[in-house]
Amino acid sequence: MDLSTTLHLLALFVLILCSGFFSGSETALMALNKLKLRHQLMEGRKGAKILDKVLSRPDSLIGTILLGNNLVNVASSALATSLAISIWGPDLGILYATIIMTLVLLIFAEVTPKTFSAYHSEGVSYFVARPLALLMIALKPLVVFITFFSNGILKILGIKKKKGDVFSEDELKTMILLGEEEGILGSKKKDMLHGILELRDISVKDVMVPRTEMFALSVEDSLDDITKAIIATSHSRIPVYKGDIEKIEGVIMVNEFLKALALGKEFKLESIISDPYFIPETKKIQEQLADFQKKRIHMAIILDEFGGIEGLVTMEDLLEEIVGEIWDESDSRVTQIVRHKDGSITVEGKMTVRDLAKELGVELPDEDDFNTVAGLLLDGLGAIPGIGESFEYMGFEFTASKLDGQAVKKVKVKKLSEGDKCE
Repeated sequence: MDLSTTLHLLALFVLILCSGFFSGSETALMALNKLKLRHQLMEGRKGAKILDKVLSRPDSLIGTILLGNNLVNVASSALATSLAISIWGPDLGILYATIIMTLVLLIFAEVTPKTFSAYHSEGVSYFVARPLALLMIALKPLVVFITFFSNGILKILGIKKKKGDVFSEDELKTMILLGEEEGILGSKKKDMLHGILELRDISVKDVMVPRTEMFALSVEDSLDDITKAIIATSHSRIPVYKGDIEKIEGVIMVNEFLKALALGKEFKLESIISDPYFIPETKKIQEQLADFQKKRIHMAIILDEFGGIEGLVTMEDLLEEIVGEIWDESDSRVTQIVRHKDGSITVEGKMTVRDLAKELGVELPDEDDFNTVAGLLLDGLGAIPGIGESFEYMGFEFTASKLDGQAVKKVKVKKLSEGDKCE
């Protein structure tokens, strides 16, 4: 083998390596975890800044990789053909060069580097970032020229370039679920992240204290009666009405009331009442949380579509949708779920259908007619149930197990087996 042939083979080997470099770079950079890179950038990892800069110009990056790859592939094919012709002549040389180079480029410049890069995207990305940054500068004139024409073709075809969302809500939920399965996220963190994502889908009606359970005071009560009522409760803010609960006059701060009482002077309840803050029942809790922060208030009175009192909601109610139940020293813990040996559970009638769905690990459809398990039972039966009355819904049997007058206080929920389900 003479010196010329050796140099040709050496050059061909380098060109194939370059082709593999471009192919592997493309796969690695496209598969790279961008969120992890952002974290590494904030931590100051060496090379992260250059890698982020390379990825911040996708048009230039893709153009450079494709241009570079095509140049080395054309050059390697031309060199291989020239070498093959010198060995086997023009007819067989072109045939052998085509067959050999197709196999070599496919195996060593495409499949192998791309497969390796897909499994080691982070390491490969950091390795190729600096060389690609230099090539993006060196090939910039050609890349700009090619990009200009490709963008023109896209414009003629009516295709607009646009940046999509980094992740959709469903993708984020899937990532959270995978994070829990991989052991990266604990169940509490998972629930908290899910709670944040669901804020814009949940209305204040879903988390409110209903009117029938509201603790409120009458302005017509004596100070002694009001004082006794306040001492007996743990609330820090209490709505005040005149005549009946439909006529909310305002809200009193318990600490302000006790402070005025401690001064030992005569005062009227009206003097420490703040204006009520009314909101519609359809308002989303994400929006309401922002309003609470903006207005620096902690309680809102919820109105139905006819202007009647529907219930109330507090800042604590909204935060519990993110972090879970919040208990303070004076709260009495009420167990909403009692588990039975047969696998069934008994829940409070006031438990929301959404919370029950989380507990059961199923998706129950949202309904406008009811929010609670008691409401679900009433809607399903179409009447006020008696003890032991039940109906089937979404593969579960709901049974009224405790009543207080016409109110359903407790409901037993049992998953039905295939043999138990009605035909």
